[in-house]
Amino acid sequence: MKNTISRRLAAAAGIAGVSAVALAAMGTGAAAAGPLPGGKTVQTLDDGTQVTVSLFGESSTISPAMSAIPTSRNVWLNGKIAVNVTGGAEGGSIEAGYIVGCQLNFGASAGAAGGVEVAPPATPGGEFDTTPGAGVEGGFELSPGEATYVAFFTDEDGNNSGIDFEGATGGIAYSQETFAVHGCAGFAEAKAYVKVTVETESTTGIVTLYGSPFSIG
Repeated sequence: MKNTISRRLAAAAGIAGVSAVALAAMGTGAAAAGPLPGGKTVQTLDDGTQVTVSLFGESSTISPAMSAIPTSRNVWLNGKIAVNVTGGAEGGSIEAGYIVGCQLNFGASAGAAGGVEVAPPATPGGEFDTTPGAGVEGGFELSPGEATYVAFFTDEDGNNSGIDFEGATGGIAYSQETFAVHGCAGFAEAKAYVKVTVETESTTGIVTLYGSPFSIG
């Protein structure tokens, strides 16, 4: 897997089905700005390898859009993702980003920019050894009631990518990552998406974690 980090939005190559998912499917009762509950999932692969994916320290801050019009929304995000693998694998890959949607739009566009830090090893509540990273930016169209996926990492062709990690632990830390939606006449929501792929001698496992949906105004 290529680890080239591109400052482009992977709209055309979003997660299969996400770009056509109705916003209502993202969940109801989205949280307001502030600390978010994060999430955790533990899955055991068929060869006994256990993969734990945690999202913690997640928070959002809604700020006025620079355009200063009611149909524009802007939110700043922070969080940490930790992956722990025990058993038959020594490393894997992490894809991460946010699913962003608008209830009703006038040809909405959205983008993201900020700093994403790759931080292996990582454990919930532990320290992160971070290195400078890059956010993503660009534009995409949202039909009414639809959502799309904004990836933290893309390759040189603009396709969704991720980062590799070695050993039993890996992670990503992101700080002041910003997402903007323009032309949104209804409510707008977002939620984190994390996909971890682990390969062993006998199997390939994919573990997916979704964060809680939250309002971006």
